[in-house]
Amino acid sequence: MLSTNIRFMKSTAMRIKILSIILLLFFSGITSQAYFQYPKNVSSDRAALMDLYEATGGEHWDNNSGWGEGEPSNEWYGIKTNGQGRVIRVDLWKNNLKGQLPESVGNLDKVTYLNVKNNKLTGEIPSSIGDMASLEWLVLQGYNSQTKPLRFKEPPEDIYHSYHRGKRLANTNDFHGTIPSSIGDLSNLKRLEIAQGPNIVGPIPSEIGQLSNLEGLYLSWNDFSGTTLPSSLGNLTNLRHLMIASAGLEGELPSSLENLTKLTVIHFGGSDPRNYLTGEIPDFSQFTELRVVIMSKNNLTGTYPSYWNNGNFTYLRTIGFAWNDLTGTLHGFDNLPYITSFLMSGNNLTGDIDALTTVPARIQIISIGWNNLSGDFPQNGWPDFYQLKTTFFSANSLTGDIPCSFWQKLDNPKLNIAKFGGNNFNDVCSSGAKAMSGEGSIDLGL
Repeated sequence: MLSTNIRFMKSTAMRIKILSIILLLFFSGITSQAYFQYPKNVSSDRAALMDLYEATGGEHWDNNSGWGEGEPSNEWYGIKTNGQGRVIRVDLWKNNLKGQLPESVGNLDKVTYLNVKNNKLTGEIPSSIGDMASLEWLVLQGYNSQTKPLRFKEPPEDIYHSYHRGKRLANTNDFHGTIPSSIGDLSNLKRLEIAQGPNIVGPIPSEIGQLSNLEGLYLSWNDFSGTTLPSSLGNLTNLRHLMIASAGLEGELPSSLENLTKLTVIHFGGSDPRNYLTGEIPDFSQFTELRVVIMSKNNLTGTYPSYWNNGNFTYLRTIGFAWNDLTGTLHGFDNLPYITSFLMSGNNLTGDIDALTTVPARIQIISIGWNNLSGDFPQNGWPDFYQLKTTFFSANSLTGDIPCSFWQKLDNPKLNIAKFGGNNFNDVCSSGAKAMSGEGSIDLGL
């Protein structure tokens, strides 16, 4: 009996010893992990900022006042801190940064706004940027206007305002490689601008669809050639601006885009490089907040929508589906009081052009050339255009006469291009056409 108790006691002692070792190893692991993943603080913010300073030639920045003096504060140029001294804003737009963003930038986990646009940064976008958990605005690269630089410093705060996609290579940063998938970890992000990057390649990471709070996505003029739009874009139901123009995209427009009913701007158009999106236009009939829709110079097929003039799109300013392969007829414009640009050249539209007489006098561009439109030219009903800049009626099968009264209504100080050649008109009232003054050299193409 005694020996049995002794064996039992030894066995129990051994179990306790083994359990103690296991617990020791477990808690040692936690301690070790905590050591390497310590909570971020003012010191780690300072270290990350000084890494950025050293990696991007801080001594030669246009403005480096305050940098390196004590802890980060509002006295450091472009930096804002909160009541606890944590960095919450880094705005180094147009400050002559040269070099690469360091991986340690990801330690700035309280920063809500990061803008390094209009500098001379290179290299890959660090994947650690996905650790900046508080980010709401991330502006890395994009259009830089020489005439109105402040206007294009960042996407608009007011999401009902449009945003210019820019001109090719109108940037100074030159990031390369793919957009890191870790972008999808920025759950608070509202604006994301990584554009104008000829060395930023596809595919667009599907993880971008995790950004449930995103309101503005600006990826135009990158090189996504050979890749398609991720269907996960349809998860971004708070999105207002979707701009991926001139990026070499291929494949069909995902049907999931029909979920994005809050959009005010859609821009998949552009040229040199262009996109090559195929398939039919998604059903945008519920997108009643739209101000701008541009899908010109793709390979879209199917019927051009007739619902734009149904009275639910009264704020729509730009309709652009030029140079696709769309069929259908022209709708009216009497329910589109703010339309300024109608771009439908280079399709297979048929029918007459009578509906064009309902365009508002404020319109700036009417482009319906290179279609299969026919019928007699409307003799009356045209508005007194006062800011029409460009109009293309060329290369259709229009017949009848262009009345002299039309040229009188068309003429205005801003008119620059007006082309009507390649039709089957009988009389074009040449004297009235030649009497127009316009802005300069008007090319009628007649």
